Amino acid sequence: ENNYIRYSDFSSRLISIIDISSIELIEITEINNNTFNANENPWNNLKIVIARDVTHIGFDAFNTCHSLTFIHIPSVTSIGHSAFIWCSSLTQITLDNVEIINSSIFYGCISLTQINLPSVTSIGNQAFYQCKSLTQINLSDIQTISKYAFSDCTSLQQIDLHSVTSIGNQAFVNCFSLDTVYYKNISYDNVTDFRDIFVGNCSN
Repeated sequence: ENNYIRYSDFSSRLISIIDISSIELIEITEINNNTFNANENPWNNLKIVIARDVTHIGFDAFNTCHSLTFIHIPSVTSIGHSAFIWCSSLTQITLDNVEIINSSIFYGCISLTQINLPSVTSIGNQAFYQCKSLTQINLSDIQTISKYAFSDCTSLQQIDLHSVTSIGNQAFVNCFSLDTVYYKNISYDNVTDFRDIFVGNCSN
């Protein structure tokens, strides 16, 4: 018996997914690439996903799931790029066991207000791009932040970069509300001036 799930598990059984609003995955450890990709398939009403045993989520797995508001994935250790891109109704998520946030994972998650990343050490390009409702994020163990990682996070007010050793260009560009930054001993990745990390009207 397979311990993964993919879109064909629904389409091959002629299951109508248009009206599915909640899914609980039992004894499934992997969500394959594009499984719930609403940009390609009609997952327009999917609001709740409970997946207690899932350890890996593939790239674009929940791409453009605009209705997704809640996902419970306590065992996840790895997530592919763009997995939650444009999940515009997702408000919070906890990733206790994930160490790497790949590129564009939460790109365009404009309703995301809270995220817990206690084990994360690296954040990829544009990982939180346009997360406009995100007011704070715990970066206490982060070592690497790639370029544009928090670009256009217009509600972000405070960041602690004490543990960060490498940071990319324009990582916090257009963070209009940012007024406090704690940092030390950061090496800049292709950045000529520390201020280039915050260019674009970080006026405070």
